[in-house]
Amino acid sequence: MLAQLPIDPGGYTFVDLGSGKGRVVLLASRHGFGSVIGVEASAFLHQIACGNLRAWVRAGHDTRGIGLQRGDAGAYELPDVPCVLYLFNPFRERTVARVLLQVKWSLQRCPRDLWLLYYNPQFGYQLESAAFLARATGARGIGQGDFGLWRSHGEYAG
Repeated sequence: MLAQLPIDPGGYTFVDLGSGKGRVVLLASRHGFGSVIGVEASAFLHQIACGNLRAWVRAGHDTRGIGLQRGDAGAYELPDVPCVLYLFNPFRERTVARVLLQVKWSLQRCPRDLWLLYYNPQFGYQLESAAFLARATGARGIGQGDFGLWRSHGEYAG
């Protein structure tokens, strides 16, 4: 999915909302993003992610710019820089709505380029109806096993 993004990742922060054990965070760190952040609500999964990050260091990988945070994705304030958001269908419908509200507020506060990758987008219809996002070309459908790709646009785009 990251290959679908027509961006220079060095100018973007990658944010995995619902980052679980941190696998996507670690893999994204190898794609040259300016920084990579994982946000996970579960204390249990967050602790596993922290252990996986320590193992990543022991394996000789560069972990500069990687951050793991325990918190509610629906309340997470995005950094005021160009971002790539990643969701692997981690939430129920209500939390997706809260995440989108945070994205909208963040873009209103600081208009900028923002991409949203949503794997297995069971609640993709919410993104389709978000006036501040537009479906990007090149993404597959929005069914099971597919992914959607959206980008900020209009008055909210940087």
